[in-house]
Amino acid sequence: IEAKLYRLPFSDTGDIIGELLETKAILVGSATINNGILPSVAPFLREMEGLRPKNKLAAAFGSYGWGGGATSTIEKLLKNAGIELIMPAISFMWVPNKTELKKSYEYGKEFAKKVKVTE
Repeated sequence: IEAKLYRLPFSDTGDIIGELLETKAILVGSATINNGILPSVAPFLREMEGLRPKNKLAAAFGSYGWGGGATSTIEKLLKNAGIELIMPAISFMWVPNKTELKKSYEYGKEFAKKVKVTE
């Protein structure tokens, strides 16, 4: 499966939305801030809520410090947009270590397999 990485603070939201409308699935991630998502991620997810793209698959990933919240917020907003969550979110405390990075890599591979099965 071909994948593209977009960093929301530096990418044009319109470009990302255009790409999303052409793709089958999306992984959305955010660090936790004030028990929620980063300010750069929120507008994109709110736009998805309004657009309600059809037949899209998704999953969430993130990090947290002393409390979580980002991944559950992402999942809620994706569901509100009518996007099907195909895996439970993955989240790590602070910066992921080598083991957690490997786990993240495997998470991405599993996500790709699930997307491919639906094609």
